Amino acid sequence: MSGFSLSFLRYVLVGSLCVSAGQAVQAQVAVTDGTLPVTAPGEPPIFDDELAEMIRRLIPQCSKKLMMFTQCYGGNFLDQFEGDPNTATTSADEPGDESIYGGYHDDAARGLKSGPGRTAKDAHDAGTAGKAASESPQSGGGLGLTDFPLDPVGTNGVCSRHILVYAGIPEPMDDADRDAIKANFPDDGVTQTVHTVGGNGAADGYDKPASHKGMEDAMKEIGDLIRNAENPCCEQFILFVTDHGDIHAITVPPLGGGGNWPLVPGVNPWGGPIAGLSSAIVEPTAWLADPSNQTSFSLFMPIGDVGMTTPAEPHNFLPPGSLVMQLQSPVQSTTVQAQKWTYLDVNHDGVVGNWPGEGVNAIFPIPEPTMIGAFFDVFYNVQIQNNTALTLPVSKFRQDSGEIARLGDGTAVCRADFNHDGFLDFTDFDAFVTAFESGDASADFNGDGFLDFTDFDAFVTAFELGC
Repeated sequence: MSGFSLSFLRYVLVGSLCVSAGQAVQAQVAVTDGTLPVTAPGEPPIFDDELAEMIRRLIPQCSKKLMMFTQCYGGNFLDQFEGDPNTATTSADEPGDESIYGGYHDDAARGLKSGPGRTAKDAHDAGTAGKAASESPQSGGGLGLTDFPLDPVGTNGVCSRHILVYAGIPEPMDDADRDAIKANFPDDGVTQTVHTVGGNGAADGYDKPASHKGMEDAMKEIGDLIRNAENPCCEQFILFVTDHGDIHAITVPPLGGGGNWPLVPGVNPWGGPIAGLSSAIVEPTAWLADPSNQTSFSLFMPIGDVGMTTPAEPHNFLPPGSLVMQLQSPVQSTTVQAQKWTYLDVNHDGVVGNWPGEGVNAIFPIPEPTMIGAFFDVFYNVQIQNNTALTLPVSKFRQDSGEIARLGDGTAVCRADFNHDGFLDFTDFDAFVTAFESGDASADFNGDGFLDFTDFDAFVTAFELGC
């Protein structure tokens, strides 16, 4: 596809904020975390710290571990395992970068195979040799890649090997990675096993569905196999993550000495500006290229901390209009209601709030062009209006990228190529305008179910960014 772009101005305001004389301003800096998307409806993604905690809890500490994060933003997972003496890690890219279909991931999957003298470095080197030009493969952990042997089971101190392949929202090339790894490691059920978690489970050719429970159940099965072995310390665990990824800027609200921030009835202003996602960390083009992506802001409410519980299945935790968020940046003011709720049920008993760490996410969807145009590279202020009689706990505020698919061969989507001729030019602009004026549903560019000028703005933004 030929590239095409228009020159345009963008506000870049990081580090600058005008305040009145004598006004004290302390910007709240967000921590940027990676997550694993899930297919299960009504669930939040699996955050990198959750994944690390799950591994430490379920897989014996002395077992050697290899983590290969080939999904978008896989580099954001590496810090969770830095310094772990029994864990080696690799990723397709640096923190904050997207990976590419047909790049590192498929060569790494095929290079992940056993053989005399082979190590994890051979798999990483295979991925690096096949990487896309924009990818920057990384490695880390406290265990060197050459210290993780891939010799056949029963040789060079490898007593058994257990692999877990995860694909949250799998595409055909992710399925191919799964199948390559299964072919490379024949499963005998005892000394060498391959477990797959992805999509809708068996319906998509995976052992378990992509959900918190699916991941935890698979990891528990592997942990039990290792613990029941004669020598757990010579057993291996390998996690290979493929497909989509997403990223979140997480800010802890002004808690005033610890604990949760009480979201009281009425208007709740925050005390200082929040640092928005930076385009140096998240490339906006990836958002606009994925038609299924939904950018948003969200609040995590650990409701059990105030004695509340709710069912874990998808439902509206509060009625529409209960929570209203106003976002003010130097570029734009936006008001949006909580329109979606997801539920973290840690112990998988169907009830949220009766176990430590459980809670509800209130999600405030924001169109991609608004997110990119008004809340990138700026400090912004937040106030939340609680239109209920409840005082709700808030432990985290997030600016969410949504689930971003890899770009690349066979799956790259240039949404601004509206006439699908493989070129981005003014014939695409004309085609969009024609569809928009005629009320054609294909012109609902931001996918919100309405045809209005926000769709026109979204298309213009995508057109200007180019392909």
